[in-house]
Amino acid sequence: MEQLANAIPSIISGILMMALGGLIGLVSGFIIQTRKWRKEHKELMSAKADLAQLIVEHGILMESQRNQLKAQIVRIYERAKERGYITHMELDTMNRLADSYFALGGNHYIHAVVKKANAMPVGGEAIPIDGDE
Repeated sequence: MEQLANAIPSIISGILMMALGGLIGLVSGFIIQTRKWRKEHKELMSAKADLAQLIVEHGILMESQRNQLKAQIVRIYERAKERGYITHMELDTMNRLADSYFALGGNHYIHAVVKKANAMPVGGEAIPIDGDE
């Protein structure tokens, strides 16, 4: 019995050392995982900032494209208005440009311009159809 009483401190010490070793292992694992998560979080935040910049740039490009389409539509209309008629090719081109313009979210006064152009007299050379030359 005396030997058991003498061994109890050693047993308790061994158990505590094992428990402490396990706890240190768990804490080390949590620290390593936390570092990985912080790194991933930093990368994700950087990617988020890059995406936000791309969204801004995309918006600028879309606006630029709409402006170019709008300018082409107005140019065709003004030229036809001066002449007093619109050609078949101009009308076809303008309607295609307008479709693209509206698909990109353009609105403005272009609806009225296209409507006026489609109401103009059509003249000039007809659009060639395959085989007609």
